[in-house]
Amino acid sequence: MNDEYPEERSRQRPSLFVLFVQFLFDTVFASIGRNLRIIGREFDLFFGTALTIVGTLGFESDKYCDGNTADYLSCTRPSTYYYFDSLDVALVVIGVFFILFWFIKRK
Repeated sequence: MNDEYPEERSRQRPSLFVLFVQFLFDTVFASIGRNLRIIGREFDLFFGTALTIVGTLGFESDKYCDGNTADYLSCTRPSTYYYFDSLDVALVVIGVFFILFWFIKRK
């Protein structure tokens, strides 16, 4: 009996679960690669859309007091208003320009 070389195990075929997991990983990574190539090819569209969405969702709110300049607790009838600051407006404008560039390039 030689203890240096243990007996070789017979190779078994991979189970159905292992094959399914390998198929899922291959499919997911191939899909990610295809999507990244599309994003690289149509960069203007994706970049413009991202800027437009970030700019549109960047609205802020503030309160308006009816003439009383004291703090919020002494305000008699506060009303809330929503606005976009200049960075958000610039992001939307630049994003729309990139989307328009994409449309023009496609013609």
